[in-house]
Amino acid sequence: MSMWQLKYFGFVISFLFLSANYFSALAQGVNPNTPDQIRRAYDKAFETMFKDPGNLEKTFSFAGLAIKAGDFEGAISSLERMLILDPNLPRIRYELGVLYFKLGSYDVAATYFEELLEDKKTPKAIVEQAAPFIEEIESRLTNHSFSGSTFSGIKYQTNASSGPRSTKVKLFGAPSFLPDEFTNKGDFDVFVSGSINYSYDFQSEPKKLLEAGLNIYGNEQFDQTFVN
Repeated sequence: MSMWQLKYFGFVISFLFLSANYFSALAQGVNPNTPDQIRRAYDKAFETMFKDPGNLEKTFSFAGLAIKAGDFEGAISSLERMLILDPNLPRIRYELGVLYFKLGSYDVAATYFEELLEDKKTPKAIVEQAAPFIEEIESRLTNHSFSGSTFSGIKYQTNASSGPRSTKVKLFGAPSFLPDEFTNKGDFDVFVSGSINYSYDFQSEPKKLLEAGLNIYGNEQFDQTFVN
């Protein structure tokens, strides 16, 4: 097959691909809250692209308006069609990765971002833009997650010893005297508390999690050290 035939074949596939998505794009519509101005521009851009499916500039223009209109699926179809016509478009791969990320298709998004990193011709600026998405995807796709927190401070208690106000007490029903050091005493103390939480996501629908937690608390009295 000659080079001309290959290009023609690719153009035919692209045109059929666009035609097949014409009614699906109209059927799904755009975000109902989309401003009329953007909606009209979106419709016009689609018609312009449909009349000239081989024009990458018109296709990219429609994809941008589709994103503004909330039609992520339409934007994805257009951008993927651009890669059929020209696979060497790193910016398009980046945009596809972002769109799939927004739709929650993290595996597909990761594929596009990884292709950018593997291609040595990818501009450094695009690689830097993709890096945060890759990091976030790795975090969301892992089954294990840990979290924790710590809190510390100093407080004063009017009855830090938790003792009675008087030295006169009853012990086994009989009157008795309690040493003064064990009666009601105010005191300052420093304290620290912490928690560690673990979660395992079974990656199932409906969502199932296995969770475990550990809480720690400790304090140190300034004077009433016997209650530490």
